Amino acid sequence: QGSLSSEAMRTGMFTLSVKLRTPRLPSARERDSVRMMSAYIANAFVAALDRYNRDRLMTSARSTRIFIESEHRAKMAQLDSAYAQLQQFQEAHQAISLPEQLTATVSAAAKLTSQIEQTEMQMGVEERELGASSPHMKALAAQLEAAKAELQKYDDGGAGEYIIALKNAPALLRELAGHLRETKVLEQVTSFLRQELEEQRINEERDLPSLQLLDRAQPPTAPAAPNTKLYGIAGLLVGLLGAMGLVWTRAFARAVRERPQVHYRLVNFIRTARRGNRAVLLEPAKTAENN
Repeated sequence: QGSLSSEAMRTGMFTLSVKLRTPRLPSARERDSVRMMSAYIANAFVAALDRYNRDRLMTSARSTRIFIESEHRAKMAQLDSAYAQLQQFQEAHQAISLPEQLTATVSAAAKLTSQIEQTEMQMGVEERELGASSPHMKALAAQLEAAKAELQKYDDGGAGEYIIALKNAPALLRELAGHLRETKVLEQVTSFLRQELEEQRINEERDLPSLQLLDRAQPPTAPAAPNTKLYGIAGLLVGLLGAMGLVWTRAFARAVRERPQVHYRLVNFIRTARRGNRAVLLEPAKTAENN
């Protein structure tokens, strides 16, 4: 893991780099081995990441498919029961249809109820993948609250001037409207679930690459470190400074040996450090000439 580094871009692309170390003084064979290994690790990592993404997508699609399949079976059973109850009600009360205004109310309310149930099921699916605190989940929750508030207007009569409130309808029509609304809601929900179920079945069987490889990793032609040019320049500068220092040191030492009176302080310091009080000290060059 310490050898891998990647950089993601906003365009959806990312680059992967692998840096491996050679011995301190590598041979040509060791360098070639590390070069080949770095390319192999980069390509193997991308292949493993692609396989992981595909397995994760298929697992997610399978889980979603199982959830939607169970919901579809349950809604189909509820729809069959709603059809039977509507038929029994119509046969018992000789009621077949609703007035046009009440029919419009029932259709609009059924559509909103269907949207609410679809949003709730979508939230159940998305929560498994994204979590309850994701921005998308918050947007779905706001959409759900808005649909519920709009549905309440059809029950209370605030949806429009020509919309009959369901609570103001006669008892028999209100009961018939309830049966019709239930069947319309279940019809729309089961249709939605059927489409989602087919889509998830296709996603479950789909095994397409999740990554598009633009440039396959190749063995590097030059080492990432050390920087030979920089080290060469630094070595040259250090060598020049060392040579200049050595030349100056030797010239200074020769000057001290040939003219010790000129450098009497340095000579006296060295003699004192070696012999202590028994050291013979030199005098300045002018004093020596006067004597």
